[in-house]
Parts: sequence; C-alpha cells; structure tokens
Amino acid sequence: MKPSTHLVFALALATLPAAGRAQKTATPQTPATLTPEQIRELHAPREAAPLVHPLAKKPTTTTPATTSTAPKAAASPTAAKPAAAKPIVAAGAPAAKAQAEKPQAAKPQAAKPQATTPQVTTPAVIPAPAAKPVAAKPTAPPQPVGPPPTIFAPFNRSAIVLDASHGGQDVGARLADNLLEKDVTLAFAQRLRSLLQARGFTVVLTRESDSLTTDTNPAPLTLDSRAGIANHARPAACLLLHATGSGHGMHLYTSELAPTNGELPTPQWLTAQSAWVSQSKTLADNFKESLTRAKVPLVESTASIRPVDSLTCPAVVLELAPKSTGDAASISDSEYQQRVAESVAGVLTLWRNQVQPPAHLNPEPTLSKGLVSQ
Repeated sequence: MKPSTHLVFALALATLPAAGRAQKTATPQTPATLTPEQIRELHAPREAAPLVHPLAKKPTTTTPATTSTAPKAAASPTAAKPAAAKPIVAAGAPAAKAQAEKPQAAKPQAAKPQATTPQVTTPAVIPAPAAKPVAAKPTAPPQPVGPPPTIFAPFNRSAIVLDASHGGQDVGARLADNLLEKDVTLAFAQRLRSLLQARGFTVVLTRESDSLTTDTNPAPLTLDSRAGIANHARPAACLLLHATGSGHGMHLYTSELAPTNGELPTPQWLTAQSAWVSQSKTLADNFKESLTRAKVPLVESTASIRPVDSLTCPAVVLELAPKSTGDAASISDSEYQQRVAESVAGVLTLWRNQVQPPAHLNPEPTLSKGLVSQ
C-alpha cells in the first residue's frame, strides 16, 4: 500500500469513533494542516475498530477522557454550585416523615421599606388685605331698664301686731299722779292679746314688759324697730296703742299719706303706708261701727304719727281716753277696758277674711344710655 493511501486510512480510523457518537461526519484535515506531533500520533499503531452493521443496536460506549496538555482555565466565579444530596428514605417509611426530613429552602425575606421623613415646605406668607372701614351705625334709642321682678313676702291673715307705745324710761303721758301712759298701753295690749289668741290669731307684741330691751334683742326698742317688727310679720293689721287723759272714749287715727294704687317691693321708708292707706281707713270705719254699738264714744281723725307711715300693713292708732270726761283715773277701769277690747277683737275676727292686700307694682324703669353697636 502506498504511503498516501496509508495516511488516508489512518485518518478515517481516527475519526470513526467521533462520528459514531455525534452521528456527524467530520471534514478530514489535509496533511498540510497537521503539525509534526499530530503526524507522529497518527502513525502510532491503533486497534482496528469493529465494523458494526448500520441496522444493529448500538452498544453504549464510554469515551475515554483525552489528556490535554493545555493549561487548565481558571475557575469561573459564576460556576454552578454542586447540587445538594437528597436524603435516602427507607422503604415503607411514612410519607409525612420523609417530607419532614426534606430540607426546606429558606424563603427570601422582603426588604422592609425605610421610613422617610417628609419634607415640610413653609408656605410663603401672603399679606392680608387691608380692612375696609366700617361705617358706624346710628346710636340705639334709650331703652327702659328696670330691676327684675321681686318676690313679695306672703301676707299673713291670721297675724296681728300690737304695739304698746312707750316703755322703760319713756313713760309717755302722765295721766294721773301715779298713772303713766306706758303702763296703761301695756296692760291694754295684754288684755287684747288674750282675746285675739282665743279667736285663733297669732299675736305679736313689740314689747312684753316695761323694758325696751330683751335677752334676744339687747338694743333699745325704737320707733323704726317697732315698724320693722310689724313689717316682718306681714300681719292682717297693726294696732298702735296709746292713752290720753283728755276727752273720753276712743280716738281713732290713720295716716295722712295719700293712697297709691299698689305696693312697691322696696318702698320708701317714710311713705310705705301709702299703699295700705285705703285698707287702713276701711278698718278704722269697722272699728267705729263696732265701738258705736258698744256705746263707747269715739273720735276719728288722721295724723302723721310715727311709725304708722312706715308700716306695710293695715295700721290704725287706737288711743284710749278716760271713760268719762274729767275722770282720768277711769281709764284704768277693767270693765271699761274689757268692753273696748272685745269690740276691737270682734272687728278683727271679721277683718281676717275681708282684708285685700294692694297690687304688687314693679319699679318704674329708668332710661339707660344707648350703646353704639359695631
């Protein structure tokens, strides 16, 4: 065989295994492209490969690793990691146990968003528009202004006030050598009180004895304090008891103030009786009729006698005179005083249901200065 023929046959044998694996036909290299080292390798003796029929089943062959003289390449940093070895599970073991022994891949944790501090932008300050001048409104006309309505004290129809005049060092008139007005008025007040209490009245005496002071009220009893006691009681009547050595019978007096059509909550002290003058005159007329039937001579008149003008109730001055003219001592006769006292008590018994308190008035309003509303 010629040398050229031997070279071609050797190249065919060298390329036959590779063609069997890849089922591809490699293009033979020409001798001009081979290196001397390759040529020597080709001339080395090789075992002939068995011929295999094309339709026969190909046996599995292991290609021997070719030793390369070239230097090894550096390992790539992105080389694939070796697969984790799977655990071997014995046959017949529960599936749950096998699944429990499988390594679980760690779940990736989502990165937590970091809170960012919002930036606050300060708005620009815009100057406010200039205020428009407001035209002043006309002044409101004066309006009447008055205090709120006052609640009046209740009127007590079953109360009677008896004021025995004088007392203490104030002896009053000297009726006889050993008879003083202060003693006569106190005795008559005590007699009248017994009759009125028997008729169901509540009787208030401004003084219980000859003294003008008491344990509860050490201050001396004055004319104004007598009026204050009566006004506090709000009685159906207040009788101011006096005595005189002139004339005879009974002298009746009422206030000289002009009557008014109602009562103010805070009346003037020296004219408080004006709202009750009409009722006082009616009560005096009733006394006149009763004493006339009892055959007691009487004199009726008006006078400004303190403290009658300061009383806020029907008020009558009863001045007891001697039984007969010229006999001053007869004023102390018990039968005479009893007859007068019973006549007075009988009138008051009927008066309890007849008395009519005056209307309650509110103070007159005063004009206040108008306020300018903006």
